[in-house]
Amino acid sequence: MPLPTWVRRRKPTGGSTERTWPEIVVYSSKWCLQSWWTKIYLHRHQVPFREVDIDVDQEAARRVMAITGGNRSVPTLVIEGYGAVVEPANGELANILSIY
Repeated sequence: MPLPTWVRRRKPTGGSTERTWPEIVVYSSKWCLQSWWTKIYLHRHQVPFREVDIDVDQEAARRVMAITGGNRSVPTLVIEGYGAVVEPANGELANILSIY
């Protein structure tokens, strides 16, 4: 699926070329190791995202369960213009977000 053109959200450091990012919501949980690794990966590549803890926000937990067919699978990412990705590997995120 081709990615849409997103609004400009940040400039990378050290260059004049602008990189645009989609709005990303990461549904996660503090106890989930894969959630930690996903957030570290996004931080490392300076990808902005909003984190929602499904153990604190019950409405968010219901949203995740609706996306995953009744499971509280985390991390679940909702990416603007792409859709939902459940428990993605870093390589999958790199492909979706064109991180090289």
